[in-house]
Amino acid sequence: MSTLEVSNLNDGTTTVATTYITNGSAKAWVAHSSTPSINGSYNVASLTDNGTGNFDINLSNAMANANYSIPSSCDVAARISSTSDVSASEFNIVYYNLSGSLEDRGGSAEVLGD
Repeated sequence: MSTLEVSNLNDGTTTVATTYITNGSAKAWVAHSSTPSINGSYNVASLTDNGTGNFDINLSNAMANANYSIPSSCDVAARISSTSDVSASEFNIVYYNLSGSLEDRGGSAEVLGD
C-alpha cells in the first residue's frame, strides 16, 4: 500500500489545508422523505424505519467512534430528537409534531466528527 502525503490542495484559485477536509467536512449526510426513502446522501448505506417518526441512519463507512455531532432538520415545523442510540456505524433520529406526538417527517442530517 502506498501513502500520499499532501498538506494543501489547490484548485487553481483557492488553497485549502488537507486537515480542513479531513477534520472539518461532513463525513456523511442524508436527505429523506417521510415514506421513508433516501432522496440524496453521502456515506449513508440505508435508512431503517423503526415506526412512526423513528429512523435509524446506517453509515456506509463507520466513524472512528460514537463521539460525533448530528445536526439535523425537518421539512416542516416540528421537533427533532437525536437520541442516545448512536454508534460508530449508525445514529437514530426521532421526529415529533408540535403537540409532542411522534410523527413521520421528511428531514435531513449530517455527521460531523472523525
